Amino acid sequence: MIQIYVYYISQIYYLPRRTLMNTYKFSKEDTLCVKAAAIILMLFHHLFAFPDKLTNGATLNSLYTLSDGKTLEYILGDFGKLCVALFMMLSGYGIYLSYKNNSSDISKTIIKRIKNAYIKYWQIFIIFIPLGAIIGAKNISYLCSDWIKNFFAIDTTFNNEWWFMTIYLMILCFFPLIIKWVDRKNANPWTDMIILIAFSAFAHTALPSFFSTNKYMSSFNGTYFFQKLSVVLAMLPMFTAGCYMAHYDIPAKIRNKMPHAFIAKLLGAAIIIITFILRQKWAMRTQWGWDRIDFIYACTFCIGFAFLVDGFKYVKKALAFVGSQATGMWLIHTFFCYYYFQNFIYAPKNPILVFLLLFTISLVLSWGIGKLYSIIGNYLRPLFVKSE
Repeated sequence: MIQIYVYYISQIYYLPRRTLMNTYKFSKEDTLCVKAAAIILMLFHHLFAFPDKLTNGATLNSLYTLSDGKTLEYILGDFGKLCVALFMMLSGYGIYLSYKNNSSDISKTIIKRIKNAYIKYWQIFIIFIPLGAIIGAKNISYLCSDWIKNFFAIDTTFNNEWWFMTIYLMILCFFPLIIKWVDRKNANPWTDMIILIAFSAFAHTALPSFFSTNKYMSSFNGTYFFQKLSVVLAMLPMFTAGCYMAHYDIPAKIRNKMPHAFIAKLLGAAIIIITFILRQKWAMRTQWGWDRIDFIYACTFCIGFAFLVDGFKYVKKALAFVGSQATGMWLIHTFFCYYYFQNFIYAPKNPILVFLLLFTISLVLSWGIGKLYSIIGNYLRPLFVKSE
């Protein structure tokens, strides 16, 4: 035990120490680590922020109740809504770097992202949706039109928490415009930040007001296209913030100003704490549940978390593994905590045990299903690919 303690102290103070001559890089592993944090926040959010979704006797024993009546796990679950902005910001960050580093055609970049998203979506769909039909889950319709719409993510009535898939696919279509804006001549980070804040305010306030009050738009308001487009426009700042972070290499520029990893870790912890306090105390919630400046909070949390775990080799490897399974965990976990096996997930009653149970099941199934499809693909590929 003493050896473990000494090891981690040395990790903090000595091993990862850098001078200004060295260069920090926000790597793919760092992105996966932040994805791991995002999926953990998502599990918190879906487990603890919706007590009204606990049915058929499923209950929780609170860890601690504050003076205002809110429980500790509810507060963590409420903050967990930041996962939406984190995933969208990381998507923007990733696609921007992929496009710039590979010098590929922008349409090919978008098509590849859409294809990869659908493949992962369908892998989970063809297992869990038929399972729901077999066990008679209430959320599964038997109409052919509903199956087609859900299969292509036009609608997500079979799993309401899959709504992100539809919005993500639509936002990818805006990527060519975002690239032109981010990479324009004479751009600078301060001007771009102001424009992002202004656009976010416009999308959250002026635009909805215009559509709800203008008599010529009243027929458009409430339609399927308007409902989806209004969410897309509200989330565009989150996606664009990722492109902004990648374009200006914000994490590296901040990190390289600090010569010692210990200072970076202190700053990282402070950034996360401040982000939490501001988001919970200075709340400007939207009709969708996220905060109006979550695109900023996502960036600050991302930077703070990356600084906090930097230098912890094995911690980062573990987080990167979880992050690599984040998409699968997102697609899988609500079948357990909401739709199919809720009583089983909440059986431990203790919030910590409930979280660990859902986390473990989601992670193992995501990894296992990925391995299964990999084995099937390796077996079938020679049947369709001619050998030279």
